Amino acid sequence: MNLRLLLTLLLITSFLLDLITFTPISSTPALIPKVYTKDPPYYPIGVSSNGVSPSGVKVAVETSSVMGYVYIGSLSTSGASLQLNVVLVMSSLSNLQEYWIQNAIQFEGSQMRFIDNIWNFTANDAGLNPAYIFGNGQVTTTTTNNGQVVSYYYYSTSYQSFSTPMSLLLFINVSKTPGGAEVCIGYEMGGSYVKYDTVIITLNNILNAYILVAPQLTGNGEYFDAELVWGGFSNGAIATFSSMKSQLAIYYKVTGTNLYSPFPEVYNYGFDTAETSSNIQATLGNNGMVCVTIGNPNPSYLTSYFTPLIPGWTLVTVLSNHYYLVNGYNTTANVPYNTQEPDYGESYYTSYTSPSSITVQLPLFNTTLYRYLPISKVLNSSGSYNTTNNIITLSNGYYQVVVSYIRIPNLLKVTINIPMWGTLNGTPALIKSGEYYYGEVIELPICNYSVIAPGERELLIPNVTYIVITTNITIHVTVVLQYLVDIKTEYPLTVEVNGKTLNVTGNQWFNSSSKVVIPLQYYYLSTGIREELLNSTSFIVSQPNINYTASWITQYRLIINSPLPLYELVNGINMTATHIQWINQSSRVLIPPQIYYSSKTERWILTNNLNVTLNSPINFTARFLLQYYVIVPYKALVEVNGSYQNITSGWYNNGTVITVPNNYHYLSNDERVVYYIPTPFHVIVNSSMTITIISSYQYYVSINRELEGYVNGTLMNVTSGWYNNGTSIVFKVAYYHVIAPSERIACSPNITYIIVNKPVAINVSLVKQFLVNVLSPYPLKGIANGMIMNFTTGWYDSGLSIYVPVQYHYVNNYSRYVLINNLTITIESPLNFTAIWRLQFFVNVSSQYLVLALVNGHLVNFTSGWYFNGSKIQVLTNVTYPINSTERYAVLSVLPFSNFTLIKPTSITVTYYPQYLVTINGQKSWYFKGSEIRLNTTVPFFESVEWTGTYNLPNGVVIIINKPIVENAVVSINLVNVVSVVLLIISTLLILFAAIKRR
Repeated sequence: MNLRLLLTLLLITSFLLDLITFTPISSTPALIPKVYTKDPPYYPIGVSSNGVSPSGVKVAVETSSVMGYVYIGSLSTSGASLQLNVVLVMSSLSNLQEYWIQNAIQFEGSQMRFIDNIWNFTANDAGLNPAYIFGNGQVTTTTTNNGQVVSYYYYSTSYQSFSTPMSLLLFINVSKTPGGAEVCIGYEMGGSYVKYDTVIITLNNILNAYILVAPQLTGNGEYFDAELVWGGFSNGAIATFSSMKSQLAIYYKVTGTNLYSPFPEVYNYGFDTAETSSNIQATLGNNGMVCVTIGNPNPSYLTSYFTPLIPGWTLVTVLSNHYYLVNGYNTTANVPYNTQEPDYGESYYTSYTSPSSITVQLPLFNTTLYRYLPISKVLNSSGSYNTTNNIITLSNGYYQVVVSYIRIPNLLKVTINIPMWGTLNGTPALIKSGEYYYGEVIELPICNYSVIAPGERELLIPNVTYIVITTNITIHVTVVLQYLVDIKTEYPLTVEVNGKTLNVTGNQWFNSSSKVVIPLQYYYLSTGIREELLNSTSFIVSQPNINYTASWITQYRLIINSPLPLYELVNGINMTATHIQWINQSSRVLIPPQIYYSSKTERWILTNNLNVTLNSPINFTARFLLQYYVIVPYKALVEVNGSYQNITSGWYNNGTVITVPNNYHYLSNDERVVYYIPTPFHVIVNSSMTITIISSYQYYVSINRELEGYVNGTLMNVTSGWYNNGTSIVFKVAYYHVIAPSERIACSPNITYIIVNKPVAINVSLVKQFLVNVLSPYPLKGIANGMIMNFTTGWYDSGLSIYVPVQYHYVNNYSRYVLINNLTITIESPLNFTAIWRLQFFVNVSSQYLVLALVNGHLVNFTSGWYFNGSKIQVLTNVTYPINSTERYAVLSVLPFSNFTLIKPTSITVTYYPQYLVTINGQKSWYFKGSEIRLNTTVPFFESVEWTGTYNLPNGVVIIINKPIVENAVVSINLVNVVSVVLLIISTLLILFAAIKRR
């Protein structure tokens, strides 16, 4: 029990101690410089460069940007940081300041955040004044393990979750500003660049600001190094990892370019940070990256040939004993350091990287006697190749370019594809490919010919004809195959060859495949005569001896002198007549009468025309008559140039004389013109004008009886007289004079509506009329004078004969009324007519045979039709229709009834059904098909009956009638019954005898 109590107390004490001493690591933002700690037992592990190799090779780097590449395959730790650390140098005329810049990631469990620190490395225990540093963060203090209280700047982002694998780039960029230096701290992850803090450090009269990596110490005794290392979470802590796989690399930006270069001398541990790692190690991987894994710490120098390739980027190392250009940047040669050649070679290797392609340009060298050309071997992971190009573009991968130069004597090379005769330094020579001395002169003719066959030759054309040899040169001699085209023409021809114009009078050489176009063209024999080429053509010269014969036609010049535009017909084709025209010989030229409108109110009439067959040059001068448009608002009959005519708005010749006569101008006894203006009136047409002549045609209207009517809408008594053209006269159809209540006289003009546009005679007739009263509940039609009319109460002419026919008024499709008192009426006095209508219903009769019925006691063929209301109808059911002597159809049923009084529309269905003649023992009867009868007759017991005929059956059988039947009964002695009776009698006697005997 005591042991258990002791263990419990120990656990409680340990738990309480943990509560007292535990501080969340995320609350400590200080990433302590090593100078403020006691020498730790471990190292920050990763990749770094301090500007010197163990052998003493010094590599100082001044840059504006340092980039760290990070790939984390797996990571498990309770707390750690990955730090990109550099030293910033700021200088003025009187001051030099040094600051330690940190861009770090703090990992805690499955969370991470970005954090930056800035420390003053200018002197021991130097701090930061908040008045001279500005950013997203703040200045705070920390007490180091050495007991110093030091101020520094820090800022951190919020925590975020992370998962592996992951990769990112860390950046620290610096630039000089007018009042100090700007430090941009950020990262690129997942294709997005994030600048999470921008810090301004002020310095008056600043001269320069840069990141320095060099083999020297800062003012407080730290290294001018660049490091990307794993260490504790913060505050000089030691990190322990349970899982670690990562790849690291550091690069600096090459000044004045968009290129980065890996640091050339690298170690696998950091020099300046106090945070360390206890159980990881770093080695150089096959891909050039520094690989960090779980293991014993192994702080050591890695390489002077650091070539880490970022996936998707381009990395190039050039090994050359001469300078070269990388994306235009002049670079010293990557060869082992040689004190005898200070211009070429460095004591370390330099590589260049970029996210895009990289172009390497190698120089060319010339001396008096020799020239030097580069030969490069390009190696990458896929293999290698050689090239003599002095410009090499590389992308997406690591490339090593090994450059050597070959010396070539300074004889210059002349290359000519086809030897050609010319002169060399003025002496005739066959110029061919080979080496020529500097300054020699080659001259070649513009062209030479070589005949292959009749009509076929080769044309040799050099691209240059005069050459002074100062460099290698290539002469290209174009060999053009030519064919002779046989051209025959009476006149010179213009030919287009591949778009160029050439004058041809006979046979001509053309290049093979040339497109030859012989266009439409003319050859002038004189000013008024020319020849036109008729057979223009085009062809491709593809063989010798192509033939072309030009065909020409003579044309003559037609000059048309006209102040106004004209059209013409040339061989029947309408076209505009231009001033000068060329028309084919023997063409028919017609300039017909035509009109030219100089304005809307002025025009010119061509008064002369041309109609010739052209066989010589012709001049034609057009003559025109001037006309003006005269507006005549009202058509009028006037004297025009001495003769009367109706004038309206239209075209009149210049000088036309128009005269209006006195008030009336009689055209006949029934027609005249009246003028409503002062007359006589006289005008000469010499411009467009308006001539207002108010006049009217008048016609004589005669009427045999004065009658009231409307003249142009005014009620008046119409009498015979003169009426203006267009006057409207309207009469009533009739005028009435009542003699008695049912008798009147009607006055009717033969015309009731007149528009006066000619002489008119109106005849008024008198007719006596009587009133006829028509009484009918339904509309009535009548026929009078052959015309159908509505016969209603009204006035009718005396003597009119009206026929009232039989007619019907339909209530619906099955009920109607019929007029039964139809007759013919002659109107000779007033009268009354009363229509008599009777109601009828439609009876629909359905039957396959004719139906007979008594309708009101009369025998009729009863079919579908109209029957009077109340009719007594009895359908006869004893009607039959024989098929033959033994088969007929008879009425089987009448539905719904066979005897009824008609009071509404009705449907009657009469069904006829087959009957067959049945003869039984000579007795004949008719039975419907399907009927049943029993064959039976009574005889004494000692007789039997069988039926013979259509069927042979015993007595008493039921048969179904489906056809005519004849059956007869046959009677015979029934022996069975007789014997049975005799035996019965004998048995009875024997029984009686036996009974008596026993007594």
